Amino acid sequence: MLSRIVVIIVCLGFMLPGYLFAQPDRNDEVSQLMAGLESASQVQRVKSAKVISRSGLQDQGLYVKVADLLSAGYMQKYEKEHADEMSWMCKALAASGDQQYRGLLDEVATKAPSIKVKKYAKESLRMLGTYAKKSKIMNSTEGDDQDLSAEQNRLINMLRSDDIGLRRDAAKVIVRNHENDEKVFNAAATVLSDMSKDFHSDESSADAVDIYNQHSFDTPKGPHLSSLQIDTMAWICKALAVSGDKKYIDLLEHVHDNSPSQKLRSYASKSLKALILSIPEVKNVLKANTISLLPEEIRSGEFLIKGKSTMDSIRVNIGEPADVESPGRGYSYWGYYYDTEPKKLVLKFDDKGVLNDYTEKDI
Repeated sequence: MLSRIVVIIVCLGFMLPGYLFAQPDRNDEVSQLMAGLESASQVQRVKSAKVISRSGLQDQGLYVKVADLLSAGYMQKYEKEHADEMSWMCKALAASGDQQYRGLLDEVATKAPSIKVKKYAKESLRMLGTYAKKSKIMNSTEGDDQDLSAEQNRLINMLRSDDIGLRRDAAKVIVRNHENDEKVFNAAATVLSDMSKDFHSDESSADAVDIYNQHSFDTPKGPHLSSLQIDTMAWICKALAVSGDKKYIDLLEHVHDNSPSQKLRSYASKSLKALILSIPEVKNVLKANTISLLPEEIRSGEFLIKGKSTMDSIRVNIGEPADVESPGRGYSYWGYYYDTEPKKLVLKFDDKGVLNDYTEKDI
């Protein structure tokens, strides 16, 4: 009899590889989140609920606490902040993927005095099954790389999944936590490459400095992208910018030049420039064309006076521009990059070389 039980347990282990056994130790993370939920600060409670909603954690104690907070608070007199808190508790509870909380969420969706809380309770009810699947993906240890941490393996699992929302969540974590392992970035790059493979592509031989200074914003033709696809790819672009690795330049340039989405091209452009700015050899090349003055000095107007400052006076006070554009209609545009913050100063001159206007753009 005992041997049969052992065989059954072993078989179950093979049926659920990486899910039943060898769960990564996340006790410290759970303790921090529990402390946040038990905090007297509403801000801390909401912060913990947000993290739980995307964590894939399976600790039952956390979800019992979330359920208690929701049960005790959803009928209270509502102010905006309290409605926000209860809405996040609904979403955190949905992240459990546990059907035992369906009754509570249904009760909140029916009885809550806040329309907003009702809305998120109904949404959370619909998401219970989806979160159960997501949690299984996030917590699987099958094929884990032993050289990586549990968090890094979890991010790779999320990136490699077929769930686009999970891919986006992984990219957000990479950006916010400043993830720095090459294998994680490679997984992100593979996903972005696969998602953009149908974009029309023109090979470019430009070096990094040329790419940094020259962009075409004509709208390419390509497949229709959903808002979720666009948002996911935009976050992955931002994640690759954090890498500081120039091998991702070609991929970001491809997305920028060929995406049919203007929003995605914009994020790819910003990510491309941020990545290039972080590469030492490129920073050295561009250094001669950056402004050593503090942005506050430029903004004071001492060096830039509309209708008075000229190209010659600006060359003397600020230096040569990093890039020059003359699109027509009598105007010329000079671009400078600060060496103290990631901003571009754009100067607009009339046909007589007199400053007409100027602005700053984030890069």
